[in-house]
Amino acid sequence: MPNLPVTVDRDFYDLMAQACAEPFADSYLSGAELHRGILLPRTHKAWERLIENRAAMDVIRRAKVTLREPPHFNAAHNVQLARAA
Repeated sequence: MPNLPVTVDRDFYDLMAQACAEPFADSYLSGAELHRGILLPRTHKAWERLIENRAAMDVIRRAKVTLREPPHFNAAHNVQLARAA
């Protein structure tokens, strides 16, 4: 049972929890958005952890989901900014 709010499709969450353990899914999918096959983690750290975890990336591929890098947070302006190209 998740400790944090589940903000993605519950079936996708369950697949991730099975493959990577529930604490992993709870930590890195909480606050994420999954819409039309695009997964946008809430934080850049969550995105990094997902791409570093082979089992997580296998789940993402099998579910035909595209993992999108979230914008970086700029604390000085309290806004999220797209990375400069």
